[in-house]
Amino acid sequence: MRLIVLALALLFTQDAFAKKCSATFRSVSGSVTDRQGAPLPNTAVGVSWAIGRKPGGPAIGHTDADGRFSIPVRIRTMCRDPAPKYSVRAYTATQHSQEERLDDRPGRLVVPTLRVTEEIHFEPVSPDEATN
Repeated sequence: MRLIVLALALLFTQDAFAKKCSATFRSVSGSVTDRQGAPLPNTAVGVSWAIGRKPGGPAIGHTDADGRFSIPVRIRTMCRDPAPKYSVRAYTATQHSQEERLDDRPGRLVVPTLRVTEEIHFEPVSPDEATN
């Protein structure tokens, strides 16, 4: 009887370990421009993702002198998880781009050009709110 219980325990333990897949590596790349289409150097770019309803991230990088970026992303998944969906947005100190959504593909994910055009609206904070 002990042998049967031990065999069943071993079988279920192996099944649980087998369900975990290795990490998924992706490179998210693209470029960022201003409203007129000029490249924006040293602009923050953020990548977030969701696996099913579970959010992940962010992975953050910045553009080079020509407005280009490439951000490595590493995601740990379980084998039965749905493919991740990605969201990318660029930020300057006062503006941001619209969110660009991408489906998962092996290797490199190329983002259409992110155009930073939307003003960031800051809510004033009273001193009382900041300390509470």
